[in-house]
Amino acid sequence: MRFRAQLCSGGLDIAAAVHEVGDDAAVTVENALMLYPALRAPGGAAALHLFERGGHGFGLRGIAGTPLETWPGLVTSWGRDKGLFTVPPG
Repeated sequence: MRFRAQLCSGGLDIAAAVHEVGDDAAVTVENALMLYPALRAPGGAAALHLFERGGHGFGLRGIAGTPLETWPGLVTSWGRDKGLFTVPPG
């Protein structure tokens, strides 16, 4: 099913978009490129990070030593900046 950017115009306050590029045969990067401005248009906050490789549905396993190992920190920093994640006292 192809993504439709117009479906995201319904009042999301905050959303993060993380997507890889290049070797995802299931979902093309163009979907993320349409999603990002659609999320921002109604005043929402969004972050978009593009990676050359990673395959569909990459996560935390198997990313050490690759550019993908940066994505958990990128999401954490963005979430803290937006007040979604708090820094534990200590």
